[in-house]
Amino acid sequence: MAAIGKLVAERVGEAIIATADDPRLESWLAFMGCSSLLSRHHAQRPIINLDIGGGTTNPALGQGGQVTETGCFFVGARHFQFEPGTYRLIRMSGHGETLLSRLNISKKRGDVLEPSETDAILDFYIAALEAMVMGETSFFNTPLGRLHQQSPFVLPPAAPKPGITFSGGGGELVYRLARGKKLPDTTHYGDLGIDLALRIVQSPILSPDLKTLLPENMGRATVYGLTLHNTEISGATMFLPRPDLLPIKDLPLVARLPIDADPEQVTRTLSLVEKSRHGGCVQITSDMDNRKENQVLKAPPCETLARVKGLGLALAEGFKKVSISPDRPLVILAPQNYGKALGNYATDWRQSPVNLIVIDEIPDRNAHFANIGKTHNSIVPVSFYGVH
Repeated sequence: MAAIGKLVAERVGEAIIATADDPRLESWLAFMGCSSLLSRHHAQRPIINLDIGGGTTNPALGQGGQVTETGCFFVGARHFQFEPGTYRLIRMSGHGETLLSRLNISKKRGDVLEPSETDAILDFYIAALEAMVMGETSFFNTPLGRLHQQSPFVLPPAAPKPGITFSGGGGELVYRLARGKKLPDTTHYGDLGIDLALRIVQSPILSPDLKTLLPENMGRATVYGLTLHNTEISGATMFLPRPDLLPIKDLPLVARLPIDADPEQVTRTLSLVEKSRHGGCVQITSDMDNRKENQVLKAPPCETLARVKGLGLALAEGFKKVSISPDRPLVILAPQNYGKALGNYATDWRQSPVNLIVIDEIPDRNAHFANIGKTHNSIVPVSFYGVH
């Protein structure tokens, strides 16, 4: 994956994200590629996207276009591979072999699975998917459940019932069925993809939104189809304790955080950065554009020290609750020139070990990734691009 990404990046440049080797980042990417626009349209309703592939299912919870929780589970269509058109096993993954053993199915390569045996496998997979969207973490606290969990997926307590969308190869099959299109015959693709899609459509827990919440990409989230949005320039008031850390490429914009965010919002945002192997970027939003200019000085409105300090102190408290590794950069993009002040308050005047960078005078952009360039004459270029 990394080698392919390197080759693509060399040919196309910064218009494409190179890699997505973090399972939680893949969950985030799938949501943004499949359900981001849908989520913004239904801003008051949380949405869970299940990205179903051959080896894993990557769930992500989002609301208003922002992802708030991600996970990864070894539930997929290709743990069992068959001679196409039959249920004769030609190979199994390690998770597939373990599942057969725990289900007391004594079949090996070359054997044919009976209908009751494929039903038992599919029963487990459907129960796992239903547990994900219902927040039933107890399912994955069993010995078999733990074997299938790579990264946990925890829904907030007392959350409203979420809508459910699908992406990935499995999601594409699900939406084809939901639109009344005929799928190929048994194990046409040499795996359980068709069977799993049929069972998802039949599940009263997984299927209610198949005809009402239709993602723009109809299940096919384009993780690598990223186009350049814009490039902005930051000035000399940014908070950059270590200029040698730049450049930083392919940094996900994990959240948009209002400058008057409450402590819970701040902590939740920092948790998303902590879960990403590559760190993350946070865009600060403000209502200043809606305020009137200074009528005496005829100057545009500027942010108040109280709000800048308030956010900085909230970040400082959040860093005490969420331990972000110093090797993971946290880049904050601020719309006005208060980068140094915000960074100093957030790090207790550089006493915190957090790898924090605050780049200011960057307007809010509807993008999903950013490239932070090297400093040049106290200027840093920031390039934005997003999923299409």
